Amino acid sequence: MARRAEPEPDMLLEKEEQEARTAAWHAVRPTPLNPSIAETVHDDDHTHRPVQCSDVIPTKRYAVRQQNRHSAVHDSPKTDDRAIYKPTIIHDRCDLSEHELALDRHHPISGEHAATRGRQRSHIYQSRELEELGSSSSEVSGQSHPASQQTKASAIMGSLPPAEGEAAPPPHAVMIPYPAQGHVTPMLQLAKLLHSRGFHVTFVNNEFNHRRHLRARGPHALDGAPGFRFVSIDDGLPRSDADVTQDIPALCHSTTTTCLPRFKELLAALDADTPRVTCVVADSTMTFALRAARELGLRCATLWTASACGFVTYYHYRHLVDRGLVPLRDASQLSNGYLDDTVVDWVPGAPRDLRLRDFPSFVRTTDPDDVMLNFFIHETAGMSQASAVVINTFDELDAPLLDVMAKLLPPIYTVGPLPLTVRNNVPVDSPVAAIGSNLWKEQDAPLRWLDGRPPRSVVYVNFGSITVMSAEQLAEFAWGLANTGYAFLWNVRPDLVKGDGGDSPGLPPEFLSYVEGRSMLSTWCPQAAVLEHEAVGVFLTHSGWNSTLESICGGVPMVCWPFFAEQQTNCRYKCTEWGIGMEIGDDVRRVEVEALIREAMEGDKGREMRRRVAELRDSAVAAARTGGRSMRNVEGLINEVLLA
Repeated sequence: MARRAEPEPDMLLEKEEQEARTAAWHAVRPTPLNPSIAETVHDDDHTHRPVQCSDVIPTKRYAVRQQNRHSAVHDSPKTDDRAIYKPTIIHDRCDLSEHELALDRHHPISGEHAATRGRQRSHIYQSRELEELGSSSSEVSGQSHPASQQTKASAIMGSLPPAEGEAAPPPHAVMIPYPAQGHVTPMLQLAKLLHSRGFHVTFVNNEFNHRRHLRARGPHALDGAPGFRFVSIDDGLPRSDADVTQDIPALCHSTTTTCLPRFKELLAALDADTPRVTCVVADSTMTFALRAARELGLRCATLWTASACGFVTYYHYRHLVDRGLVPLRDASQLSNGYLDDTVVDWVPGAPRDLRLRDFPSFVRTTDPDDVMLNFFIHETAGMSQASAVVINTFDELDAPLLDVMAKLLPPIYTVGPLPLTVRNNVPVDSPVAAIGSNLWKEQDAPLRWLDGRPPRSVVYVNFGSITVMSAEQLAEFAWGLANTGYAFLWNVRPDLVKGDGGDSPGLPPEFLSYVEGRSMLSTWCPQAAVLEHEAVGVFLTHSGWNSTLESICGGVPMVCWPFFAEQQTNCRYKCTEWGIGMEIGDDVRRVEVEALIREAMEGDKGREMRRRVAELRDSAVAAARTGGRSMRNVEGLINEVLLA
């Protein structure tokens, strides 16, 4: 059921290339303020331990600059001197000392486990550096543990076999998403699927989002259900009760450097009043949780919540650095055509005309210590600690990219589109079916408003939970929409305009008068239901992955204005590879907004986009139905990994 692949020679790093990459990595990283801490870390108890993955943190300044869009530079979170290291190159097992690696190479295992390892080595792509360490991806992940290690883990987690005549307790999955809306939603959907298959589920939010859930959905929103509970952990950032997404670079830094011990404490504490924790499912950008699971002998899987094209391009960030393409030489390369003219034709599975501008936005930096650039290099490498990678897509959409991922990662399970997989396989009367994930208060009025509109007559507009824009860009979008003459439903977050302090974005009064009677403005709406409403004809979107899948599920073509992260890559694939979208340029102009919406609604290209997205919708529906490939993969994930 899982996607596995034999390694290809041209995808294995040669020794000389590895050495060059190590040198390049050292060249762009900061020197420690205190050279004595380059090799060891001094903990509070004055003991020494080897440098770990989570210790290698980006420093100085963070920059995300998009050509003609925004140029925001933020200070990175401050750290004390002992937290700044001269790192070695990130290995898939960089949390182990050389002594521990040597021991691991020669660790005796039972014949059964040895056979399991041998079988898996023949299927899973393995990098040269791991071959030299004598470890397969499944070994790294902890998929196969020596019996003694399992016994040790059981003691740590407080497990005892059931007494004779007692029913065995249910398996207990602890699930932890990255603390942003686009990550919480698919993780909760996967949690519902596991709960429907008999798992006790503990869902871990950070405290900031835990409070936001309660404000948005009511004081009982996180009461959970039988066998399903919500808990929270501190993310290490100062307390805030703002209804906005936390600062992403600060959040990435903090989760990477502070959450491992807190998560391990949580895992130990859960055993006091719940069934024994048996497995962890962690967001792929929360790999500290995979490390915690491995240290405690727990089975673990990771959920990649973004697109397959996003993973493949993030994974090759390190190669962009090796080849000198990133970071940018200077700020002029943001606007002089460098991003458009630089063709990256060597990424496996990707189009040969892929441009640097099609990579996730964190390549648009001049800083070698950029927080987000280094964060994704670190986290994509850390995914190999898992026993399996779960991805929210379906095979018919992403087959070439999934083949590439299968060469780079542990076994891959496609389970999407998760909204459909959940709808078709979690009973509507399940106690968890109605549990919501939105961090903003949803409004039902938009659906009632759509009920009175003709089929395919409405433009739906939503730029997601993170996108911000200038007041000038907001006005250009507004007048572009107004000038089409179409009715539109626009989801306008209070913090959509940057620098406004979270107040109302303030659309021009003359615009509001002009569109009165054919517009509906909301702050947050049930998007999946909106996109499946027959009145919606086109979706103007930021190209986040959840939005993209929901639009495919609704059979709605898209007009795209990517803002952040892998949204650029998603946009490229939608517009060029899949033929279901059109892109608005970085420099937003109302004339272009109007023209593209008109073409998408009633032009020849719009009709072709609608035909193509309908085909993808049919494939998605088939994959997500009961007995379909995605649901079979859910069962495979459970039986082959989480219960193995």
